Amino acid sequence: MFPSALCTKTALLLVSRFHFTLVVTSPIYLPKNKGATLRGGFGNALKAVCCTVPHTACSDCPRFRVCAYPTLFETPLPIAATRMVKGNAIPRPFVIEPPLGEKMCYAPGDVMTLSLVLIGKASASLPYFVRAFEVLGKEGLGMGRGHFKVETVQLLETEKEPVVECQNITLHFLTPTRIVVKGQAKKDLDFPLLFRTLLRRIENLRAFHGVNHDGALDPPVHAEAVQVISSSLKWIEQERYSSRQKQNMPQDGFVGKISFEGNLGSFLPYLSLGELVHVGKGATFGMGRFEINT
Repeated sequence: MFPSALCTKTALLLVSRFHFTLVVTSPIYLPKNKGATLRGGFGNALKAVCCTVPHTACSDCPRFRVCAYPTLFETPLPIAATRMVKGNAIPRPFVIEPPLGEKMCYAPGDVMTLSLVLIGKASASLPYFVRAFEVLGKEGLGMGRGHFKVETVQLLETEKEPVVECQNITLHFLTPTRIVVKGQAKKDLDFPLLFRTLLRRIENLRAFHGVNHDGALDPPVHAEAVQVISSSLKWIEQERYSSRQKQNMPQDGFVGKISFEGNLGSFLPYLSLGELVHVGKGATFGMGRFEINT
């Protein structure tokens, strides 16, 4: 079941990407926003796998700082943290990439695939994730609680050949990408905004989940010189229901392609890492997923 290797290390961050093959055993009906359903179901299953004090709130549990569930799913601010984030919103050390495409109904015998990205120290927690998906398959997923079994889990190659010189790239945003500035979701994108948002995410992931990453990054500083040369981005409206906050939460964002021109070579290591860790809000749901074409 488990891959023989557990992680792929980049110069910026330790990241692993796994491909899950799920075989449907009873009908599964998913909403258009598959990521919200998968992430919510996974969270409940992970808690069932990890929790030894089920009738106690996580924040009141004596195992809060050592239990895998809050560490992975409700990441608390470390006691000795030297880096602060807005509202103590520590980024979670994983990304669930749901199946792409319009298919929402899966019949028995159908194969459903998804990818799981584990970041930093979470790369050693793969068995928890696999077991949680096994439990989710037995408990049921989506409307009607359809069932599946985990057929295979494969480690995917994530390292790329380094590119030194690059003047043009096209980014294809595959899932809604939500970048918020001063409380407002941005429907337009330029390169400085993209890079600033991605860099902040990478820095936070390194600070709270990194392995052997001492010192600050030395990112390129000329993002404003990179220009948009074409864009076919479009806005997608979607939302999810938060059982914790008892209300619908916006998960709208842009999808499509945007092309940039400029001295891009020094930015590519960060953008390549962004392909794995995603960018913007809702990354754990699979939002902010993009591919690079050079």
